[in-house]
Amino acid sequence: MVGALTDYLHPKSGDKFRPWIKYTALPMALVTAIMFTYIPNTPYWLKLTQCVVTYLFWDMMYTAINVPYGSLQSVITMDPVQRAELSRFRSIGAMLAQMPLGIILPMVLFVNDNPSGPRFTLVGIVLGAISFIAFILLYKLSVERVQHRQDEGQKEKYNYFRTMMAFFKNRPIMGVTLASVAMLIFFYSTNITNQYVFMTYFKQPKLLSLGALINLIPTLVSIIFVKKAVEKWGKKSICSWPFLGAIVVYLLLLFIPSKNPYLWLILQGVAALLAGFANLLIWALVADAIDYQELQTGRREEGSIYATYSLFRKIAQGVGASLISLLIGWAGYKPELQAEQLPGVPEKIRLIAIVLPLIGSIIIFLSMRFIYNLEDSEVKKIHDKLGYGSAVKS
Repeated sequence: MVGALTDYLHPKSGDKFRPWIKYTALPMALVTAIMFTYIPNTPYWLKLTQCVVTYLFWDMMYTAINVPYGSLQSVITMDPVQRAELSRFRSIGAMLAQMPLGIILPMVLFVNDNPSGPRFTLVGIVLGAISFIAFILLYKLSVERVQHRQDEGQKEKYNYFRTMMAFFKNRPIMGVTLASVAMLIFFYSTNITNQYVFMTYFKQPKLLSLGALINLIPTLVSIIFVKKAVEKWGKKSICSWPFLGAIVVYLLLLFIPSKNPYLWLILQGVAALLAGFANLLIWALVADAIDYQELQTGRREEGSIYATYSLFRKIAQGVGASLISLLIGWAGYKPELQAEQLPGVPEKIRLIAIVLPLIGSIIIFLSMRFIYNLEDSEVKKIHDKLGYGSAVKS
């Protein structure tokens, strides 16, 4: 719904996405604060109602601001390298938020190992206010340079099923979507499976913090070198060929059993490094695929396309978490036994932790190499055919 509204409601300002960010920022901040408001000494039904109603409203506001935010990249610039830069800085922003919150919040929100309701309320208010300021700054400082053109195709009655059919005929977006789904279900599974591997197989759960640090290094390296890599080899190449290396890494882990947790972490770090460029550039690839669909259909539908792509990512996140739970259960893991599992269970868990990212690496390589079909030079030709050279503001 949000994708359709952003595509077919045209504000007087001429911008398609920035007004949504402006008008949704305050409701988003308010509901964030209300959602975490502590209401002790009240009936359970009231607490449950607060939880359900505020979360559903928060999810609606999040969608109303996230779809325009994700679509914004495609109208800020048409240059492939600049889009790669936008995608890179989006990842930097996420990392700068996640790192301090991941470290500070566990120390702030708990008192004597128990969650503190008043502190949750305070944190909800503070972070809601920060989000409001951040979104307003985004609105003030961003420019939609690619001007939307209302042609006859845009005046037609909106038909989401028509857009969906075009989506599934769009090879680039299908390649990116399949690769993203594989990343979320299979490749990123190590974020969860490592907890079980280090607890049951290596019996050194404290090394998980070292693993988080090792995985941070590939991200930083990718951030530093992604621009030069895009300029030299192009987005498609650096988002596909490195996964052959990741496949080799996981085959080594599969056929060379080792009780050395440091070797495990190093090899996983190498795999993360090889996947780093794809992780940073995925949003730029989506923007290019949006342009490709406009060339095919004659309709500019950034919001609907991005929203559909985002929907598949959300489904993949749910499927991935469920799949890991099912496989861990299949391996015979018993929560009550904690680190001391029955014989053979730790080995099965280790196998799961290897096979899932191995499958993901194979799917991502095949998707980006043989389904996604846009080189950067072809993206520039698409822009020329669409005539966006005269539609870009300085």
